[in-house]
Amino acid sequence: MKITTEDMPDRQIGLLIELEEAEIEDHKQRAYRRLVQQYVIPGFRKGKTPRAILERHIGTETLMQDDIEGLLERSVVDAVQQQELEPIAQPQVTDIESLNPITFRATVSLRPEVELGDYESIRVDWEEPEVTDEQIEDVLNNLRRQGSPWEPVERPVQLGDLLTVDMHGYVDEDPEDAAESEDGAEAESDEQPAPTEETDSETESNESDDSVGEPEAPGRRTFVEETGISYMVQEGVTYPAPGVPEQLVGMNAEETKEFTISVPDDFTIRDLNGKDAHFTVTVREVKEQDLPELDDEWAQGIEGFGDDEFETVEALRERILSDLTERTEAQARAEYEENVLDRFAEVATVTYPPIVVELEIDRILQEQDEQMRGMGMSLAAYVQTTGQDVEQLRDSVRPQAEQRILRGLLITNLAESQDIEASDEEIDDDIAQVVGAQQDEATQEQARQVFESEAARESVERRIVARKTMDMLVEIARGERDGSEDAAETETEADADEDTDNGDE
Repeated sequence: MKITTEDMPDRQIGLLIELEEAEIEDHKQRAYRRLVQQYVIPGFRKGKTPRAILERHIGTETLMQDDIEGLLERSVVDAVQQQELEPIAQPQVTDIESLNPITFRATVSLRPEVELGDYESIRVDWEEPEVTDEQIEDVLNNLRRQGSPWEPVERPVQLGDLLTVDMHGYVDEDPEDAAESEDGAEAESDEQPAPTEETDSETESNESDDSVGEPEAPGRRTFVEETGISYMVQEGVTYPAPGVPEQLVGMNAEETKEFTISVPDDFTIRDLNGKDAHFTVTVREVKEQDLPELDDEWAQGIEGFGDDEFETVEALRERILSDLTERTEAQARAEYEENVLDRFAEVATVTYPPIVVELEIDRILQEQDEQMRGMGMSLAAYVQTTGQDVEQLRDSVRPQAEQRILRGLLITNLAESQDIEASDEEIDDDIAQVVGAQQDEATQEQARQVFESEAARESVERRIVARKTMDMLVEIARGERDGSEDAAETETEADADEDTDNGDE
């Protein structure tokens, strides 16, 4: 075969392949051996028709196109081997330019290329996380609210109250939308059958129907119409629109209030985005929660902290502080690592073919499908309920896929460059922790069996290597890596000396 290569962007190689006559003849002979078993030609037994006669009967093009896909795939594999390329995925045939001779194009996706850059220069400020007294009090108050009764009160509404309300809300329709609605209504009325003579009973029924409910005013669209609903007045609540709870503060029972809220353009309910929402709300009842006293007796009855019991409120505070500190530090560490990886991506150069993103999207969607099946629903069913098509779904996870690829390549290549590995002892310890965290012996045994496979151990190994590599990056970013502080001080001193020399000149 004749092969012409062409460099393409994003780690791809284009191949123009023209098959030799001998290769085409071999393909025709293969096709003949298959097709001769399928056709019955007069004067010949099935499978015994000479090739020349069969070819004249079915046409040379039919013979040529039989299993043409297989021929092209085999030819691409041979071409890749001849060119000593290292594809990361199955090469893709993109175009058949000719069948005489067979000439076609293919794209070969090569392994990603990573230049780590000056990652030793990465510096990201670290702020020690703090747990405030206010956070501890919030947890204590939430514990006090659990199971506490609600009692009616006669006072103005405050944040934290539970109300019974009647609520009506509408938005003004755009003139164009209203016109379309009217046109649609007129079209429907034109298609209705001619009226028939009504009986007295039908007339009475229609008259009585007119008294039920008020027709919606032209140019308005109601989006909430509730009577006697419970409504929690909490800061930050966005139902039915942002700012509604704050409007209710200060109202009294049996008071009605009309107000208008400008809905943000990025609100989750698209039909309300950027519009003025008009409300009429009547408060029927105001309730507040009867909270228990914050004392030792109450603390002794608190549950939800495993087997731990508390004799005093102070002991409970200490446990809450410990839990909040652990959670806050973990969150701060995760956010810090995100920032470090972003800085790493800025100094590094990573190039990979588009097929890598598509394969990662496939993995993400498979993970989502498995999670949803665990909840009794498939990803396909979910997509159907949201009205998305497959391409929209893939596009929605594309940024996540690109980020995972970028960070994965950076961590993997950095680990290789630094010879970071996971020992058998580290792998065994990690598995032991996972198994030991299971609730009972049965699930522990199941976990042990899972980790007996080589694939599971390799997964643990990759996780440990990634963790150790990330730890190294964090040390670099915080200036804690061996020699990094000295190097930074030396650089500062050199800059100072240079400034002094310039001043002397």
